Amino acid sequence: MAQFLLSTVADRKKSVVRDNMILFPSIISATRAALSGLVAFATVIAVAPAAQAVPTLQVYIEGATYDDQEESWKITSPANAPIRLWAVGNVAGPGGKGPIYDVKAAFAYRSGAGNVSINIAPSTTNGLGGFTDPSASAAPTLVATHSGGRPVRADGKKLAKHGVYGQNTNWQEWSFGDFTSTDSPIADFMDAFPQAPIETTGQINAYEINVTGLAEGEWVHVDLYGSVLNRKGRVKGVFAPFSHDAEFALLGAPVTSTEVHAPGADLIFGAGFVLLARRRSHKKNA
Repeated sequence: MAQFLLSTVADRKKSVVRDNMILFPSIISATRAALSGLVAFATVIAVAPAAQAVPTLQVYIEGATYDDQEESWKITSPANAPIRLWAVGNVAGPGGKGPIYDVKAAFAYRSGAGNVSINIAPSTTNGLGGFTDPSASAAPTLVATHSGGRPVRADGKKLAKHGVYGQNTNWQEWSFGDFTSTDSPIADFMDAFPQAPIETTGQINAYEINVTGLAEGEWVHVDLYGSVLNRKGRVKGVFAPFSHDAEFALLGAPVTSTEVHAPGADLIFGAGFVLLARRRSHKKNA
């Protein structure tokens, strides 16, 4: 009897061992399969292209070429042709922070560039490159013309000089209003004219700009700035990065400056212009 019981116990142990030998490989295989699935999923996430953040504000001029050294869109246009400028607002796109309030543009030029007059009229993008602009822009208004100093953002902070603003710079400040619409596709306007996305997540205000009194060879620099509300409802100043601003000059523009130079002053003026150009070439983002 005892031998029978021992034999029965031994058979049961063998059966348990056999069951475990069958069960454990199944568990191991299932675990490996699950881990392989997780690795594959993580790999897909890692290689999937993330939505690239777009600056809150940007400036673009139709037909301009991006200058990598000065990090600006630049164009030399005939004096009798309007400059077609876009103010691009990222309201709800990647990196967007909601409505952009009290957007202003500063048009800066050297104080000796002439008796400069700027006229800005609302327009549309005409669907250029797929960037549609169904909403009409409100007529901009001239806020003030300044001599020296720098633009002040809504949070009280001044825009950085970035090789533009200073004692010998005049600038006109224009109000473009609020950017609250999401009826235009937007993208990152840097290096080259971008491809228009399908989604409409921002607002583009297009303008035709006519300038008189600007001496030939003189540049007008354009900055854009405004404000958003942070999560606590506080006003936060925003501006177009200095890699997303623009400049233009007029070809064949008449010299209308009333300044009279003494003999030898032209040489001094030329040296000053070279110094200004060198300073502009070293501007950095701030």
